[in-house]
Amino acid sequence: AITPLLQAYAAGLAEAAVTEQLIYMHWMNTVVGYCGPFGYQTPYCEKLRGYLQANLVWMEEQMASGQRPEYWHQVRLAMLQLKGLEDSYNGRVAFPTGSLSLSPFGFLLLQLGGDLEDLEQALNRSAPRRPLGSGSCSALLKLLPGHRDLLVAHDTWAPYQTMLRIVKKYTLPFRVAPGSSAQIPGSIQVFSSYPGTIFSGDDFYILSSGLVALETTIGNSNAALWKYLRPQGSVLEWLRNIVANRLARSGAEWATIFTQFNSGTYNNQWMVVDYKAFSPGKAGPQPGMLTVLEQIPGLVMVADKTEVLYQQGYWASYNVP
Repeated sequence: AITPLLQAYAAGLAEAAVTEQLIYMHWMNTVVGYCGPFGYQTPYCEKLRGYLQANLVWMEEQMASGQRPEYWHQVRLAMLQLKGLEDSYNGRVAFPTGSLSLSPFGFLLLQLGGDLEDLEQALNRSAPRRPLGSGSCSALLKLLPGHRDLLVAHDTWAPYQTMLRIVKKYTLPFRVAPGSSAQIPGSIQVFSSYPGTIFSGDDFYILSSGLVALETTIGNSNAALWKYLRPQGSVLEWLRNIVANRLARSGAEWATIFTQFNSGTYNNQWMVVDYKAFSPGKAGPQPGMLTVLEQIPGLVMVADKTEVLYQQGYWASYNVP
């Protein structure tokens, strides 16, 4: 029988099979030298390897614990998808039956572009050279006159070597938890992305749940907060992002899911637009149409900003909290 776990692994296999050349080029353009053969011995790379391995071990324990089955089922599915991608690319296809053995400096690196921006600072990397995330985006939500439509736009400005891009559409009709008959609300996702990356990274998502999720990076400039970064008890941002996009039915629900296990890495201002709450031509706003979330290490703030959107006619976001 084709289980959801096998389906997730197969999705990774399929993506690597059709984008293999692009993955090679993107890897060579962006992360080939990042803690590579000559970087393993640097104090930063040793610390980063230890951090990522400890985090992977802790997540394995959570997945096996039976606690929060909905959450950890989606984490496992995402990790299996990434494992399938890596296995297919490396030509060693074998569905993992035991624990997942992802290499900290394998394809996981392509998912960590944003998280690394903060891990580099927290782990005292001496010469910051950002592999992927540039921390530079702009976003605009615009109500048209008479509220006849609501437009959502996002722009990522990044170094030239990261310009190999793919707009992806995933149709993954997973169940919300093992044994559940309910399908995840975000089973269809369209997003801007990169070769070898199973989430957006930019982040711009159009979801079958009726939500559009997007962010601009606010970072963290208070070094005293790095003490909140721990490999145990946290899920890195790229994964929390995937879980929230799959499970949430509303902006408030998206924020609740995303807030859990705050890693304090890839600290962003998120805007989640719920198009189910938007009625074209209606004068007054419906609560919950725009949820804004801001994350820093140790703290996440969430607010319904629908009223502000209607008062101003727009909501702009440009890397400022």
